[in-house]
Amino acid sequence: MIFPQNGPTWIPVEGGSMLPLLTSGDLVLVEPILFSEKKSKLKVGEIVLTLNGSTFVLHRILESFSDGIVTKGDNQLHSEQKISRIRVIGRATRVKKRFGFEIPLVWPAQFTNSFLLLHPILLRIYKLGSYGKFSGGQ
Repeated sequence: MIFPQNGPTWIPVEGGSMLPLLTSGDLVLVEPILFSEKKSKLKVGEIVLTLNGSTFVLHRILESFSDGIVTKGDNQLHSEQKISRIRVIGRATRVKKRFGFEIPLVWPAQFTNSFLLLHPILLRIYKLGSYGKFSGGQ
């Protein structure tokens, strides 16, 4: 994937690490973060696009430090190692779900906390076939 640095870009989601919020086939609007903003603008709870080697990773910020951040997929048990803020490419602000509607991803903290409480319900809806298929462990 080539990520332009000149403005927001819709990128496709691959994999299940951010289930149930983000699923393969969804599109996420990623807004680039300027180098000068990386120290002050990254907040715990935001979903960011990072470059991990040659792989782009879209995960939520779990912890923030002056020299880096720790991210984790919503559907993962363990967080990643601390990564440098320099490797943050952009912030996810919206998602276009495969079945046709958009969801804002930049919410006040109380809405993010409400989503975390709804997580089991959303996962059940996903498993019941909102997407037509469910493969279980993928």
